Amino acid sequence: MLKKLTIRNFKAIQDMTIEFTPLTVLIGENSCGKTTILQAIDFLRSAAFRDIPEYLREKGWSFAELKSQLNGGINKPIEFITTWNFIVKGQIKTIVWTFSIDLTHLTHDLTQNWYINETIINQTDNKFILSYHSNAKDNTPSLLGSINIQSSALKYLAGTSVNTDEINKLSFFLSDSANFEVLSPDKIREGKKIPYTKNIGVSGETLAYCIEKMNEEEKRLLNNTVSGLIGPNIEVQTYDHGAKVELMIEIESKENSRYINSLHISDGLLRIIAFVVISMKKTNMILLDEIENGINPYLTQNIISLLREIMEEPGRQVILTTHSPVMLNDFRPEEIVFLWKDRKGAVNSRRFFDTEAMCEALSFLNPGEIWENYGKDTILTKMGVKPENM
Repeated sequence: MLKKLTIRNFKAIQDMTIEFTPLTVLIGENSCGKTTILQAIDFLRSAAFRDIPEYLREKGWSFAELKSQLNGGINKPIEFITTWNFIVKGQIKTIVWTFSIDLTHLTHDLTQNWYINETIINQTDNKFILSYHSNAKDNTPSLLGSINIQSSALKYLAGTSVNTDEINKLSFFLSDSANFEVLSPDKIREGKKIPYTKNIGVSGETLAYCIEKMNEEEKRLLNNTVSGLIGPNIEVQTYDHGAKVELMIEIESKENSRYINSLHISDGLLRIIAFVVISMKKTNMILLDEIENGINPYLTQNIISLLREIMEEPGRQVILTTHSPVMLNDFRPEEIVFLWKDRKGAVNSRRFFDTEAMCEALSFLNPGEIWENYGKDTILTKMGVKPENM
């Protein structure tokens, strides 16, 4: 799992390090960098198994837009330093992966030549695993010498003769992780069919298709879990219309049964169904943005409990954001990370209860009340942040 991430020169993040637990929640004011951190992890995750230009086209981004505008960042590369814990040959090993990327120039046909600097180190055994520099040949595996790489070298090394247990663990973890932006009920209602898709889509657009492909036992678990979360007996159904898959629910009561198609299913219920399906997928790392949208405050504890069940399987991880003080009360103090922008506009992070002053507040207030009542400046003061960094 991901233990620590340093981000340099990515969007509003100039130079920031953040530590993660198996379940981590990012909080803070609007535009403080919560979504940016999820985007940074997703960018890095994607680079391990697909070309960066393809990823940027899908998002509608340009590489220049990803660079920080602070302190001349437009002229500097984007860099990620990540620390991971994996079980390698029966022992927990700490792996440090550094990935730096920049454009050298744009050609006349707008194809992009990338400058990539990448290393992987087994820190536990003090073992150098990989060193790749796109403008040099020293220490570069011969396999990569003739390739115009536009991604991480991991994309090309997994399954080859130069593959190692560390590279294999890291590649597998990243390729079997998923990023979910704010789940959109409108996207869910589209019922898109994308062959070979492993999950519900970034915004939930292939949710119905994923349910359609479930076996009977999986559908039974889905129905039982959704019913347990919201109360009445609910059966989730799908109908394949060729061009799309329609999502419907049957609500059973003592008097009768009602059938409701996705156009008339509430936004909150659609998102709950999506969360249940996400929890059922054997995804290594799950990134979720603004998890509380459309969810009744009385159900937030059930949603967090559902996500905690994912943590029961070793190595799985959830990183999410929220604006909800109510939802914050369902997290453990060590799982909460506070983000803020300083006076220069740079993003900073710190564990919410990393100081004695903040921990003392827990004796008479819960986390949500502290966040809601103290305000940014009071919180930062209790965190020991200097005024010039507020």
